[in-house]
Amino acid sequence: QVQTLRSENDFLQAENNFLQEEVAILTEFGIFQSGQIHQQEEEAQSNNELWAIVQKEC
Repeated sequence: QVQTLRSENDFLQAENNFLQEEVAILTEFGIFQSGQIHQQEEEAQSNNELWAIVQKEC
């Protein structure tokens, strides 16, 4: 009984460690994507401003 609980506990701890690593990777990826989105928004804003200047000059 005790041995069964110990091995089950070991298994759950290993699974928990794996899931924590997975969460860390996904969080890192999410932060990376947020950064990319922010950069794209800035580029779009810059392009809009340039387009407005071009339209004024034409």
